[in-house]
Amino acid sequence: MVETMEPILENAKLELIARQLRLPLEKIQATVELLDEGNTVPFITRYRRDRTGGLDEEQIRQIQEAVLLQRQLDERRQKILRSIQSQSKLTEELEQQIHAANSLKNLEDLYLPFRPKKQSLATVAKQRGLEPLALEVLEASGEVGDLESRASAFVDSEKELNSTADVLTGVGHILAEMISERVDLRALARKCMWTGTLVSKRIENALQADGELPDEMAPEEKTSEEKASEQLDQPSDDSSSEDPAVLADDESPADESGLESQPDEPLVAVEENSETITEATASEATASEETASE
Repeated sequence: MVETMEPILENAKLELIARQLRLPLEKIQATVELLDEGNTVPFITRYRRDRTGGLDEEQIRQIQEAVLLQRQLDERRQKILRSIQSQSKLTEELEQQIHAANSLKNLEDLYLPFRPKKQSLATVAKQRGLEPLALEVLEASGEVGDLESRASAFVDSEKELNSTADVLTGVGHILAEMISERVDLRALARKCMWTGTLVSKRIENALQADGELPDEMAPEEKTSEEKASEQLDQPSDDSSSEDPAVLADDESPADESGLESQPDEPLVAVEENSETITEATASEATASEETASE
């Protein structure tokens, strides 16, 4: 697929890319021209080394990504400028800050106060006319030295501001939105949130306050001891693959296993047979005695 790019960037942007990638400006310019002509990165790497100064495929892809990002940044910058200008809120200082923004995040932070918003508590408070009082509080104006008396001037039942408490609540909503939209404070908050080191430490044999191990650790240790004792009790003969329990059953006495497995009726038959054998033996003994006496 042919990779088509927009017209070449101005030299200031190309110089910025050259500094970021630590490559000569001439090689950056030549590579961007080749990309704008519709050439692919593998084609430029193999067949246009003479124009790129011998840049490898990775370097060319880095140039391509940096150029695309820069063009997306410029496109977004122009949309933001048009939007703010349509609201008649574009100042010279703000325009300079927007032009100087070097990332999409910075651009969006600058645009945040002017972005069309949904209905919020701060928007409702502004519609009720509390923004002037919020600005006075933000600037620590002398008129808000006695804030309660100053807020009482904004009480209006028609605007659902029935008390000074309602007025001050609305002012708080406006101030919260103003502070959250400040670019410098948002950058500071990111720095505080993203800077630091997370450290964890494993504690061996951790004890509870009463000196006992936690409940979740006790079963594990008990199970380990039981497993160890079971391993000691098991036979150490590895030559046989049979189950020790099966071997134990095989070694049980035959008469016991036979008695346990026989029902009640065969036991009665065995007793009767024993009595018959005893009587027969006694008869033979008596006959022998009579013969001897004769």
